Amino acid sequence: MAIERIYLDHLATTPLLAAAREAMLPFLQEEFGLPMGLYREGARAGRAVARAREQLAAMIGAKRVDEIIFTSNGSEACNLALKGLAFKHANGGKRHIVSSLAEHPAVAESLKFLEKLGWKISRVGVDVAGFVDPAEIGKVLRPDTLLVATHLSNHDSGAVQSVKEIARLAHANGSLVFCDAMTAGGWLAVSVGDLDVDLLSLSPHRFFGPKGVGVLYKRSLLALESLIHGGKQEDGQRAGSLNVAAIVGAGVAAEQIGGAMADYAAKCRALTKILWENIEAKVPQVKLNGPPVGANRDPRHLNVSFEGIEGEALMLWLDLNGISVAANTGCATQTSKLSPTLMAMGLSSSLAAGSILLSPSPEQTPGEMVLAAEKIAKGVAKIRSL
Repeated sequence: MAIERIYLDHLATTPLLAAAREAMLPFLQEEFGLPMGLYREGARAGRAVARAREQLAAMIGAKRVDEIIFTSNGSEACNLALKGLAFKHANGGKRHIVSSLAEHPAVAESLKFLEKLGWKISRVGVDVAGFVDPAEIGKVLRPDTLLVATHLSNHDSGAVQSVKEIARLAHANGSLVFCDAMTAGGWLAVSVGDLDVDLLSLSPHRFFGPKGVGVLYKRSLLALESLIHGGKQEDGQRAGSLNVAAIVGAGVAAEQIGGAMADYAAKCRALTKILWENIEAKVPQVKLNGPPVGANRDPRHLNVSFEGIEGEALMLWLDLNGISVAANTGCATQTSKLSPTLMAMGLSSSLAAGSILLSPSPEQTPGEMVLAAEKIAKGVAKIRSL
């Protein structure tokens, strides 16, 4: 008999909404025109892209639709924000960027690349729960600080950061602010006005949209250097034919998730609480990484470490027994590299290596969480006995 699977990696990616899929289908079939075309087929595609731009702008409270730039994925959106801004200001006097030791690889690796080109990068630490202290950001700001790069919710710890306070300090210093909201988008309320950020990235496939599209919010009048040269698509900020179908699906997902976000978050937070309480009760020597399940933690985020095992071994055992979990961040599952965020939080190498990441969906049930915890306990006991 086939094993009924419980998918607990919604932080990495989510199933496509039925409404998004239906909206995409015409643009995978008969509506094949390019949005820049002036004839009828192109005009219809152009209107569809314009509508999606409105939907994404509404989701994050952008004042203008031309503040939305479509990219191929969230990682490209982060790269365009960081490198595009740095390259645009390469000949100016501001060549310093502030960030943290707990950023997503798309941000961390982009900053390492800029560092090779001579940019100065200051990286502040995080506390034991994974929070960035805005005061620590303030301490390293300099007259030549061009940008502060931060994130809304952490991909490894689940910690929800004080972006608004970080932005206040940065702007008082005359610096710009980029916020990586790839993890938070669709699950936490994101308002670029309330957060007071200049740039912000989103990843639609993490909130029930399609893969193959990313979103960068860029405050109007802020200039970036294009990373992909060619045509003048996306107001000259990114050359190349647009993935119309994916953009349409992202727009529909943004509109639908916007109306359901509070309910989805509440359901996921309740499921995450049940999952953690059952794991804690059934497994000895287990540690919750990040803040307690609650308002200061991403609602569908649970990172736990088990003494005496490898997280990857547990992930593989669970996979064979019907449970899908992550043993690392979504962009690092093919390597054995320890999470920089968990290490920055002060975890030992053994605990960092023994961590798994679990993230439920609002469509799942408390019973599934209890069953998943039982299988996790069984898997941990099995591996510890080897």
